Amino acid sequence: MCAAISISLLQISGSVLAQDAEVEEVVVTGSFIRRTEGFRAASPITQLNAEDLAAEGTPNMGDVVANLSFNQGSTVTQNSLTGASSTATSINLRGLGSGATLNLVDGMRVIGTNVNTFLPQIAIQRLDIVTDGAAALYGSQAVAGVVNFVPRTSYDGVKVELYQQGDDRGDYKDTTVSFLGGTEWNGLNIVAAAEYRTNGRLKMIDRPDQMNAGLTSSSTPNPGRYRVPTRDANGVLTGKTVTKSDPNCGGVRQDPTQPGNNPNGFTFAGQCWYDFGEFWDYRAAQDTGTGFLNLSYDVSPDFSWSAQTSFFARRSYNRGSPSNPGGRVSELPTIRGELPGNPFRAVDASGNPLFAQDANGDGVPDRNASGAVILDPNGIAFNEDVNFAAWRPWGKHGTLPSQLGGDGATHGDGYIRGIRQAFKADFAVPYLEDWRGNATYTFSYQQDKSLANNFSLGMLTQGLNCDVVNDREACFNPFVSTDASTLNTQAVADSTYVQNRVNDE
Repeated sequence: MCAAISISLLQISGSVLAQDAEVEEVVVTGSFIRRTEGFRAASPITQLNAEDLAAEGTPNMGDVVANLSFNQGSTVTQNSLTGASSTATSINLRGLGSGATLNLVDGMRVIGTNVNTFLPQIAIQRLDIVTDGAAALYGSQAVAGVVNFVPRTSYDGVKVELYQQGDDRGDYKDTTVSFLGGTEWNGLNIVAAAEYRTNGRLKMIDRPDQMNAGLTSSSTPNPGRYRVPTRDANGVLTGKTVTKSDPNCGGVRQDPTQPGNNPNGFTFAGQCWYDFGEFWDYRAAQDTGTGFLNLSYDVSPDFSWSAQTSFFARRSYNRGSPSNPGGRVSELPTIRGELPGNPFRAVDASGNPLFAQDANGDGVPDRNASGAVILDPNGIAFNEDVNFAAWRPWGKHGTLPSQLGGDGATHGDGYIRGIRQAFKADFAVPYLEDWRGNATYTFSYQQDKSLANNFSLGMLTQGLNCDVVNDREACFNPFVSTDASTLNTQAVADSTYVQNRVNDE
């Protein structure tokens, strides 16, 4: 939530007075407030009027911004590597980042940077763009430049537009309906506009050539890679480890554009890799509504006022990998050899299998005070304790969390809404000839109630530390299961997957 009040004074013209007495000191205090009539500065200026916007051939302001030659890095498609979204586009003058470009609506600051939600495009009269740094006037937020979205403040009549675009394959469609209406009543100018836009989903697998040309596999895989301890010729631990992929990782990579291929990953350059492209979209499905209302009235040549309100609501339906790379997997405990599904059989330096003591016959190797397995040539077979080297909790194999979609992907529900209200007054300053004053008040509110998907580090830890003798079904198996008895139960799988509805304001 944000509210701001500003008052400024500007001398329009001045007169030169004869001075009889010597002036020892002259103090001049000035203010140069940018007005919506257009920017006046020595910096490079670009203006796009309503006709220019219409000539772009798109009702999506994000597409217009992305086409500006001096704008760099604004995204209109989703990118799984950079985290770029197709549902929000920000202005990025000179490639310095969206935070270095100041966005204004009718000369006043706005919260947020998504240009698709500022105003209905049909209500935009023009864009005023300072394409050089303006930090001296506006602060560090304008180090790359300023963009002012100037709305229509007068209009006579009604205008309705329907715009639809799609591809010749028929698997993607983008539809926008816009309304603009205005009139003048007893000197009061009234302008109202609304816009509704809906677009479908464009999956990466819908464009196999483009998908194959991009990077859609990860070396942080599922199945994962593990640090496996080494032993000497006598089977004694050396204190060193070697990194190995899950022995049941897939072999030669199959066509990744076919959903479900490479369920156990694939081997490349001696390690396991994971294909995630089938879970991602170039364009996420979304519905966006925006509205705008402006009232303006010239009371007299010396006083005028205007009031504005605008609002937006955007719901997006994102997809993504079942789980993202686990940057915190180093915090997970050691995977004990007796955990169901552990495939790393303990062997000596020559590859001969080792055996462990099991005095109580519970099937779990006995350990000494330091936690090391006690060797016994007449004992039971055992597997090594290993640690995660690179791993993500969920892939395509095994028992997947029921919170995932039918296609195996995470499905996010992004919902953001906001409102902006502004009041401006222009007046002649009393008792100061040729001075004009300007007062503004703005109020902005934005709420994010999106659905976030993640995995629970705590529940994964609990599953790895399970009691394998008395509560085997509570165990979490991070490996590829070749035996149905070692598959995770649905309850365990669901417990490790977390969905939270955020409420950021």
